[in-house]
Amino acid sequence: MYRKGILIFCTLVLLSAFVSCADLDDPFDGTGDLTLYNNTSLPINAFYLTPVSAPTWGPNRLGAPIASGASYTLTGIVAGTYDVKATITGALSTYYAYAYDIPIYAWETTDLVAFNPDFSGSLKIVDDTVTASITGIYISPTGSGSWGPNQITSNIAPGDFIHFYDLPADSYDVRIVWDSGPDSFYYSNIVSSLTLLTLYVN
Repeated sequence: MYRKGILIFCTLVLLSAFVSCADLDDPFDGTGDLTLYNNTSLPINAFYLTPVSAPTWGPNRLGAPIASGASYTLTGIVAGTYDVKATITGALSTYYAYAYDIPIYAWETTDLVAFNPDFSGSLKIVDDTVTASITGIYISPTGSGSWGPNQITSNIAPGDFIHFYDLPADSYDVRIVWDSGPDSFYYSNIVSSLTLLTLYVN
């Protein structure tokens, strides 16, 4: 089951010049198109479109990446309401952007414009000790007042790391619990869109 995030594309609906003998009074009687404009600085590697009621994202709709400044149009989409996910695979991490409840109307084109800030960032935490293992990691938006659940299910040994993908761009506090010794705290860590932040903890 895919999860719904909080990143949103800029959405614009334009009337297509295409005309058919279908019932034009019913905006959901027929098919429409969707164009994704890549206004980011990197190629978009994957593009998913799924009905809002579907349990999974389904297949990647791209045959090739959408270059920065280019666009891609999906045609013949059955009119309805859809969720969209786009993926950028960077040199150090993968980043995601989402748009939800996008209406596709018959005989119209829906335009989605992706910008750099629409995409998530990621966080890599490295156990930078010689003998201590990490038994708990808590990641909370700065100022939230609660640590939330432990983000790991098994210990991280010295020298090992864990990579948290798909974090909305924000400031985060990180709490590290060790198998011995006091907890460590790292406050106000900025996770930026399309960026990997690495914390070496000890």
